[in-house]
Amino acid sequence: MLEPLFRTVVPEIERLDIAALKARATPLGVEVVNMVEKDAVWNPVAKATIVTTGPAVVAKALNSVGVSAEHAPAIALVGAVAAILTGRQMLAAKLDELAKAERAPSTPPPTPPNP
Repeated sequence: MLEPLFRTVVPEIERLDIAALKARATPLGVEVVNMVEKDAVWNPVAKATIVTTGPAVVAKALNSVGVSAEHAPAIALVGAVAAILTGRQMLAAKLDELAKAERAPSTPPPTPPNP
């Protein structure tokens, strides 16, 4: 039950990770952004390992705290909703930043002359 979630979520986490690194590199110029875009891609073997082993590890951890496999769909649903809401909150914060930058004056107002 958790495997489809991992197949979907892991690439999305990678995408968000790369986007955050690219945003951080933006002030450094397009060459740095291009370098980050190329170098930030996750190692495919490591990513595949997370996708294939993650569900079993999470299931075992949940079982160890008393959550049985029958609750896996509910856990997957809550995780999916949390991911959507987190993404929306991040986008809203980014929009707020952009709006604030748009409202900020690009040059300081002129200093009034001394009488």
